Amino acid sequence: MSAGDPADGDAPDGDAPDGRAPEAPAERPAQVLRLRRAPRYRAFVLTGVLLGLLIAVVATLSFPVTGDYSLRTVLGYVAAVLALVGGLLGAAVAVLVERGHLTRGRRRGRGRRP
Repeated sequence: MSAGDPADGDAPDGDAPDGRAPEAPAERPAQVLRLRRAPRYRAFVLTGVLLGLLIAVVATLSFPVTGDYSLRTVLGYVAAVLALVGGLLGAAVAVLVERGHLTRGRRRGRGRRP
């Protein structure tokens, strides 16, 4: 028998060998999916950086300029430091928010399976 011969069990038009239409594939049982509610770290860090920059601008403009450094130099250094500190604090807040969601979910879900 050749590979294209209908006698080897495969009908040429896709029908079953006995002439009936093939059955639809069996449906899989529904899977329970777990949604992970994690904060977006980038948003927290960028918010911290922007708040640090805003505080740097306000703090730099609030104090008088001395003769040693220009306003731009002071603003640049203070902005760099406070932006770094703000970004680190934003990341720390994101971690704390995530930890809070994990512990709250454990307490709420105790004894139940999703």
